[in-house]
Amino acid sequence: MKPATDLCLKCQKHVENITKSGNITEEEKQIKLENYQKHLEKVKCQRDHYREQCERTKLEFDQFSDANKKRGQRSKATDATVHYSFDYSQQVFYPQQAQAVGPMYFKTPRKCQCFGVCCESSVRWKRGQ
Repeated sequence: MKPATDLCLKCQKHVENITKSGNITEEEKQIKLENYQKHLEKVKCQRDHYREQCERTKLEFDQFSDANKKRGQRSKATDATVHYSFDYSQQVFYPQQAQAVGPMYFKTPRKCQCFGVCCESSVRWKRGQ
């Protein structure tokens, strides 16, 4: 099985077109590279916007949480913005027949998709740490 990738479909197609560009002119290669670069710039802008939204909601969430802690109150309903992310986080294999003996136990796996949801506003750690 090929390793998983986080590239979007357009990125994958751009990379595939660039790697298969052996028999085309330098001008055509340059156009493909420019198109890929434009796509990467657009993606960077979108990623930056996403990160800004997450940081803004984290600050709002922290301010709301701190205000309630100072007053010694439990959280009350309020107008606030939070950011949720969701995705199929991973694929887990588990045996089909748990009573199978020997290597057969590991040869008949079933797949289970784990769906993950995260409230980005309440996450205290930063990516990459």
